[in-house]
Amino acid sequence: MKKKLQIFVSSTYIDLKDERQAAVEAILKSGNIPAGMELFTAGNDSQLTTIKRWIDDSDIYFLILGGRYGSIESKSQKSYTELEYDYAKSINKPTFAVVITPEHLEQKVKENGSSFIEKDNNDKLKAFKGKVLNNISSFYNSTNDIKLTIHETLADFKERYEFTGWIPGDNETKTSKLFEENLRLKEKIIQLEQSSNYNDLCFKVPDLAAMTEFYHFSCLYYVVGDRNPKNIEMSFTWNDLFSSIAPYVLDNPEEGIAKNALLRLCRSKISNEETIDNISIGNDILQTIKIQFMANGLIDSSGYSWDLTDKGRSGLIMLKAIRKKNV
Repeated sequence: MKKKLQIFVSSTYIDLKDERQAAVEAILKSGNIPAGMELFTAGNDSQLTTIKRWIDDSDIYFLILGGRYGSIESKSQKSYTELEYDYAKSINKPTFAVVITPEHLEQKVKENGSSFIEKDNNDKLKAFKGKVLNNISSFYNSTNDIKLTIHETLADFKERYEFTGWIPGDNETKTSKLFEENLRLKEKIIQLEQSSNYNDLCFKVPDLAAMTEFYHFSCLYYVVGDRNPKNIEMSFTWNDLFSSIAPYVLDNPEEGIAKNALLRLCRSKISNEETIDNISIGNDILQTIKIQFMANGLIDSSGYSWDLTDKGRSGLIMLKAIRKKNV
């Protein structure tokens, strides 16, 4: 059954016309429906109510964060863009974002003038950017980066979420039969998982990296008072990663919790001489770690959940339990 998703595109407008156009093109090319607030003027309560209704009716929220904070809503003293983002997060709307790189912003300012950079609310923009980078986000250096991010993220989200979407009317009569078939297949999966030979049917990864081997990746971070991001290489064993992430997802297995635990680990490895403002990693890194844990049978991931398996719980105890000292 073909299902089109509605993606709400949020950003400031004047400075990000090219980026918004690229996003709309990518969404349409993927066979989905873009939605945005270009036709509404900022500055009234009814606009915010309408925006929220559009976000409610959308399947996914997508933010493009450039060099401007945007029009301020009088009551909250936050920009409409940040209010949109906060609202989408508050209702647990699937959300992702792209953030302009300092290099690309500098290029845009050179080409278009200082109106493309924030002058009045730098502190608010910086705090908003930190908030965004601590969730699912990536940097963009061109409109092609935006298109690629949309393509990859929509494919990923469709695997993770059961969206309502927009279904053509001629498919409505097929819904009940598909629902019954889905229930039947779910019952078969449950029966299979409960069978004694289930583990024998699971895919075995040949030459899987040992938990004592190192995983190398890079992350970006900002130092307080410096607008330019720094890149740093990280290197941890899979045991290090698991023992740092698993305790936090033990009782709350949400992906955001796992990401924050990983960011906390990375932050601890950066020189104490620098005061870190915020730090970010690519979503591909987080997904690689999740897949590796799954391949080792440590977590049973469904959507954004990082549920520890019995093996994962036992492994965590072995890694973290305090042993008595030799006398």
